[in-house]
Amino acid sequence: MGAATNTQIKTGISDALLSATTDAERTRVWEACGFIQEFVFHKANPDAALLTAPEFVFARVTKKIQISNIQIIGAGAVAANNTNFATVELAYDDGLGGADTVVAAQTTQLTGSGNWVAGTALGVPLVATPANHVVDGSVTPKFLILRIPKAGAGIIIPAFTLFLTAELVG
Repeated sequence: MGAATNTQIKTGISDALLSATTDAERTRVWEACGFIQEFVFHKANPDAALLTAPEFVFARVTKKIQISNIQIIGAGAVAANNTNFATVELAYDDGLGGADTVVAAQTTQLTGSGNWVAGTALGVPLVATPANHVVDGSVTPKFLILRIPKAGAGIIIPAFTLFLTAELVG
């Protein structure tokens, strides 16, 4: 198989995008071209104590991306409670020592996610401000941060895996 010219590559991508007639086909083409990235983070252990508020820096972003979907799959169950709860929060550090920007958050309150069922995907809703969904690491690298602050007497959050989907933009 010979090397293709840039024009041939661009033509192939254009043809693939134009022939894609469903969202699933377009997504497969975008993924194959590297325009969609998935970040995966695994929280390996349950929290050590009820009020432990873990924080994990789990990815360095060096491009401009727009976060479109976040899901977590817990290894254990969590009973929802409006007094003693946790918030699963995804933010990014501006890379310059300024304030972090929250991208998505979900509580374990009855009015939040409700009960967690082990092995079942749970969506973490993006915040209402669309500008916060864009992480521009193209000039200064940004860092994705997962925090789990607690309220009331706290709660143990089990091990889980987080899946974050983002598209390259700009």
